[in-house]
Amino acid sequence: MYHVIVIYADQSFREFDHINKIEFYASSAYQTLEGNAITSHRYMLGNLTYHLFSEDGAATVSVHSAIAFEVYKEV
Repeated sequence: MYHVIVIYADQSFREFDHINKIEFYASSAYQTLEGNAITSHRYMLGNLTYHLFSEDGAATVSVHSAIAFEVYKEV
């Protein structure tokens, strides 16, 4: 599972734990990332919304004013 941090221009941030799937719409296609693809993907910022999934829930995060989208593998 993975830990995601989204950092915004005003230095606020949102953190998400135990993420096992990320979905988003980009380049005219809906994309799903799972497993190692979550850490190897080059995440775009701007007018995108990422849908983050864990075993116990889901979250939607906009990266419109984000300056960083960080993903770490949990140990």
